[in-house]
Amino acid sequence: MIKTSYTLLDFPALLHIGGNSSFYDGIMIFDNLDESQAAQASQNPFGDKPLKLNFNIVLICLSGYLDFNMDGRESLSVHAGEIAVFVHGQIAEFKKAHHSTKFMMIASSSEIKTNMDCIAGTCARLGLMSHIPEKQYSETVSDIYRLMKRLIDGEETKYKAQILGDYLDILYLTINESFLKYSSKLSLTGSFHHANRQTEIYHAFVSLVKRQFRQHRDVGYYANALCLSAGHLSRVVKHQSGKTVGEWIKDYIILEAKVLLKSTTAAIYQISDTLNFPNTSFFCKYFKEKTGMTPNQYRNT
Repeated sequence: MIKTSYTLLDFPALLHIGGNSSFYDGIMIFDNLDESQAAQASQNPFGDKPLKLNFNIVLICLSGYLDFNMDGRESLSVHAGEIAVFVHGQIAEFKKAHHSTKFMMIASSSEIKTNMDCIAGTCARLGLMSHIPEKQYSETVSDIYRLMKRLIDGEETKYKAQILGDYLDILYLTINESFLKYSSKLSLTGSFHHANRQTEIYHAFVSLVKRQFRQHRDVGYYANALCLSAGHLSRVVKHQSGKTVGEWIKDYIILEAKVLLKSTTAAIYQISDTLNFPNTSFFCKYFKEKTGMTPNQYRNT
């Protein structure tokens, strides 16, 4: 098995790409507010390949837009005025951004104990990763960003780490409240249908696949684990994602393979073993059937 960490972007890399970044004790804040449009087009802090997050991110888009693929199953577009939340363990692939895009980002280590679990649960339950907050919330989030930057860039003090942690907690609670208010407002207009039983089943299935895909790849296992019939689970997953259960599991396995191929130098046989394939030949055939390329071809693209 491969012993390593896979990241969408790690803190050391982010510190070297330019832009306006500050880092302290597992917390990084970053913005491109002072960059020219040419610099923004040439430097992309999110990377250009599917990689797994090993920390949490709050992204505030001030202008333009950013497009991502999340967990290989759905696209996410974050537009001007929106706040998006990316959670530790997700796999994200940056696709494109408008040349005029301006954003602020707060990244925090998953080892920091905060209220992030609260907002992660809200996002999963509502089926949302981004939204346009009311003015009071967007202003509070922007203010917290500036307070954190001022503190990180300032001199060392006795309670610096503790105050930063408190700011982070306030940030997450503010965003969580904003998500809840946004969903409640949509419910009143009759346009919000995410927070229902089907969505809960779907997200429980997704969470289970992420934990068990190496050992279990059949519909029956996931249906039994969720106390559902295979037919009902299949209908829910198809309705929510447009894919069958088998297609969803296979796509996630391929996504994990892509992560390993692009973010490590592990040999193909090691990746095959990590993903619990019976042998390297079977893994290569499996990968090529889905992508049209061998693992080595994909790694070298």
